[in-house]
Amino acid sequence: MSCTPSILLFPVAFPTFVIPKWYEPFQRGFYCTDVSLRYPYHDDTITMEMLLVGGGCLSIFMDWFAAYIWDSVSTIANFLYGCVFTCLLTEVGKHAVGRLRPHFLDICQPKWSKIDCKNHQYDYIDPIQCTSTNKRDMKEARMSFPSGHASFSAFTMVFYVVYLEKCHMNRIPIRVLRLVQAVCLTAAFYISLSRITDNMHHWEDVMFGFMLGTTVAIVITRDVIPLNMGSSSLPWKQLNRNYFLQFPGACCGVYCDCVCLLYVVTKPEADK
Repeated sequence: MSCTPSILLFPVAFPTFVIPKWYEPFQRGFYCTDVSLRYPYHDDTITMEMLLVGGGCLSIFMDWFAAYIWDSVSTIANFLYGCVFTCLLTEVGKHAVGRLRPHFLDICQPKWSKIDCKNHQYDYIDPIQCTSTNKRDMKEARMSFPSGHASFSAFTMVFYVVYLEKCHMNRIPIRVLRLVQAVCLTAAFYISLSRITDNMHHWEDVMFGFMLGTTVAIVITRDVIPLNMGSSSLPWKQLNRNYFLQFPGACCGVYCDCVCLLYVVTKPEADK
């Protein structure tokens, strides 16, 4: 079960590296009457580093709950494959659409002297002559659709919710299970909404990103995690004993997971 995601990981991860480094997003213009691009720039409320730490913590919890080392390896392999695949779809969307972020004009600082918005307010301005010299910020300002924070947080949290539901229904008290699931979904929802309040994305970008991550999580958990895969009649003490036997492998899995996520999800800086 874990062989297929491991084999497919490289061909899926490779274009995820290549696209941000070698390709520019679609160069889209704007209308003078488009007020959705006039919001001020704000720093991220939830940074990508925070998301990576959260993904690593989920890996630790999944290793802890796995009764056997095969369950642990299989779960982590599919979780990592889903993360990479979600990032790939997100990067393809960002570069293919090239939608301008809500704070685009604040970053771009167009040469308004060469744009007659007063007499031609319904004209489409393309190309856009910007005064900003920060190439990295300019590139990022053209990649609003879909939201990477929303897609990544939705995938990780929905994956974990479904994983707990399918594999640990008989191990965790139902009230605790529902509480953990509620916290996960609430966290994903809050992270997604923060992208709107930070003026990083339009609401459509966030909604599509959330749907994208959720869809990938449901598809992967449906195909690779059979119902009650982790159910076991062994007592909890025996499960803990099995965990300590697999502890070195679990640590290696978490380490590899975190390292790969750092390389895949974090975009390389463009030349300034």
